[in-house]
Amino acid sequence: MNTKDAAAYNNRGAAYADLGDLGRAIADFTEAIRLDPQYAAAYTNRGAAYADLDDLERAIADFSKAIRLNPKLAIAYYNRGLAYAKQGDLGRAIVDFSEAIRLDPQYAAAYTNRGAAYADLGDLERAIVDFSEVIRLNPQDAAAYYNRGLAYRKQGNLGRAIADYTEALRLNPKDAATYYNRGLAYAKQGDLARAFADFSEALRLDPQDAAAYYNRGLAYAEQGNPGRALADYTEAIRLNPQYADAYYNRGLAYAKQGDLGRALADFSEAIRLNPKDVTAYNNRGLAYALQSDLEHALADYTEAIRLNPQYAVAYYNRGAAYTLQGDLGRALADYTEAIRLNPQYANAYYGRGLVYYRQGKTQLAARDFAKARELGLPPPSGMP
Repeated sequence: MNTKDAAAYNNRGAAYADLGDLGRAIADFTEAIRLDPQYAAAYTNRGAAYADLDDLERAIADFSKAIRLNPKLAIAYYNRGLAYAKQGDLGRAIVDFSEAIRLDPQYAAAYTNRGAAYADLGDLERAIVDFSEVIRLNPQDAAAYYNRGLAYRKQGNLGRAIADYTEALRLNPKDAATYYNRGLAYAKQGDLARAFADFSEALRLDPQDAAAYYNRGLAYAEQGNPGRALADYTEAIRLNPQYADAYYNRGLAYAKQGDLGRALADFSEAIRLNPKDVTAYNNRGLAYALQSDLEHALADYTEAIRLNPQYAVAYYNRGAAYTLQGDLGRALADYTEAIRLNPQYANAYYGRGLVYYRQGKTQLAARDFAKARELGLPPPSGMP
């Protein structure tokens, strides 16, 4: 055994790895291991190369061997944690990151990745604690502020999220993702002007960001500017033709403009891409109803109800379609179910009142109209 030769192969392997020549790197690490089978660092380095090639089983085997040879090798635990996380085994990843931190309490990257694993598991409090520790260890770490901002936003703590995104941008003003996520937080707060500014800056930095176009489109729609919303949804779709939500919302914009043909086409594409989108079925049903195609409308409302039996709006809309068909019995049943699901549903009381009125049940009609009026709807013209 020649440990000097083993170290030379290990070092050359590390140089190859830095150059991205992972095949030669692995060959050199393997030779280092042959010359010195107790060389824990060579196993760690070969494991890292395997991980870069997505050969995670071999990577984990090498990291585990390195740990057996040197149980105090924090980097081996850290790298094995990364491999477990890549496999989706977040529990084991957290155990390994925790051991790396125990061995090296200053290991900022281990805190970062443990925080990310906690966030993926929905344990946002622990994630925030870990990201905060990264910030304590390195107050210039823009990514740590960004990650903590993401966790705060998921918690609904928009003020803290915005503060963290803002600090991340102070440290790294060129990060499109941070502008995008701060824009989302501003939009959630209803601050559309700042949301526009952030989405627009994100797009200046990364013009290929379909999600930024989509969310800027949502903000335009919220502002009552369907023309600009349409333009942004269309660009999002161009960048990502599988963007079901962009088709759905473009369909809404077309419908508001009265372009029912294009609205139907977009709702249909949204449904093709996401066959479980109950709102797309419901709104396509509305578009069909506006075209007086009640059979297709009824089919869509019924599918929306099948997908979500608690969807009061679909019952209401189906009730309205049955009313137009003159099928008052089915209309009555649907309005009643909509009311059962949402006792504050003024339109459903109004619709059921109309059915009762047409059936000659004037007292029941008057009671429903009164309830609708109490909930904010005016009484129908010429009726009690």
